[in-house]
Amino acid sequence: MSTDQTSYAPMVAQIKQIPAHPLCPITAAEIEQSTRLIRSLYPAKTDFAFKVITLEEPEKAHLVPYLDAEHSGGRLPHIDRKTLVCYYLRNTDKFHEAVVNLSQQRVESNVRLGPSVHGPGDWEEIVLVEKIALEDEGVKAEIAKLGLPKGTAVLSDPWIYGSDGINDDRRMYQCFLYMRDPNDPSNMDSNHYAFPLAISPVVDCVDLKVIRIDMCPTGADHASQEPQASWIPPPNEYTPEHQNLRTDLKPLNVVQPEGASFRVTKVGETGEIIEWQKWSFRVGYNQREGMVLYDVS
Repeated sequence: MSTDQTSYAPMVAQIKQIPAHPLCPITAAEIEQSTRLIRSLYPAKTDFAFKVITLEEPEKAHLVPYLDAEHSGGRLPHIDRKTLVCYYLRNTDKFHEAVVNLSQQRVESNVRLGPSVHGPGDWEEIVLVEKIALEDEGVKAEIAKLGLPKGTAVLSDPWIYGSDGINDDRRMYQCFLYMRDPNDPSNMDSNHYAFPLAISPVVDCVDLKVIRIDMCPTGADHASQEPQASWIPPPNEYTPEHQNLRTDLKPLNVVQPEGASFRVTKVGETGEIIEWQKWSFRVGYNQREGMVLYDVS
């Protein structure tokens, strides 16, 4: 991991809070506290794009004694509550990774990562990239060459750009274009993947503009060609109204008259313990692994 900047927040007045279990997912209030403490490092009008705010799990050396005491009914040692925060200074390539100590109300570390290290995409950014690609005049001109039927709906599917290391370390999106069935363009559930277009704009996320338009190969080799009017394939829809479903199946009912064989117990605002058969474990979530099982016994 490359770094070129480190800064720390000064201590601020602590906010009285009820300690959460060290493995409970973070709460909405903790997310707000984390962003407030990060913002305190910068001038008031600085604009941020927060990418990840998640639990910074305690080190094993601290967590094991805590769990041992918890299982034995002993006195619980204190573990500071921390979050991992990844963010950009908006419309720049300045991507940061910070650890925020919520128990002490301070930023423990704040590191700007190297120029070739990029954060994940998010819904807000993806929607913006779609708009930029479809409103670009160069892209519109290429689409016009296809001679699509009037009223055809063209869609953009942005993907974070995978660098091959040749003058492309900047944060970019490769956009793949599709269209809905020209005979049913208002159907929001249409399978547009059945109608791929060869036009593929590349959007720079710092300058927020299309920097080039690639043409995808459409044949048996890697050769590409300029857009031109071509044959439109038949639709291939998956929605129920487009299917001839079987009607000879008998009902299947799954019932548990005595209830479920597992039990879910809420712990605090976000924690859950699941007990099933001889097993017991905590359930958490984060942006990388999704569901996480803790303290399985």
